[in-house]
Amino acid sequence: MDLPATKKTVRHHSAIAYHAAPDFIEALKTKKASSSRYTLQMLLLNSCRSGKVRGTTCDEIGTEVIGGLPSAEFQVWAIVAKRMKAGREHVAPLNTAGFTVIATARVRQHNTLLL
Repeated sequence: MDLPATKKTVRHHSAIAYHAAPDFIEALKTKKASSSRYTLQMLLLNSCRSGKVRGTTCDEIGTEVIGGLPSAEFQVWAIVAKRMKAGREHVAPLNTAGFTVIATARVRQHNTLLL
């Protein structure tokens, strides 16, 4: 005889208030360096899905040139097509704070995954 299916209760984490985010990010910077800290920082700075951040590799971080001018270089995060739901590469610019997190994580990297 089969037992009836039990319904699992989903408990979500509460959200941080928008106006409190800058203070939270500053407090996060004081915590011990870890992959978890860098991942959370990247999530907050880029507003993306956690799986995309956790699966980031060094190959996805690079430099893009705008209009062929070397002085117009900026750092980008190019998520490969096979990791995207739509099957197309997604290129997003990295601001200074995001690039700093990536650069720091690279120093601590132990395998192909960046974070």
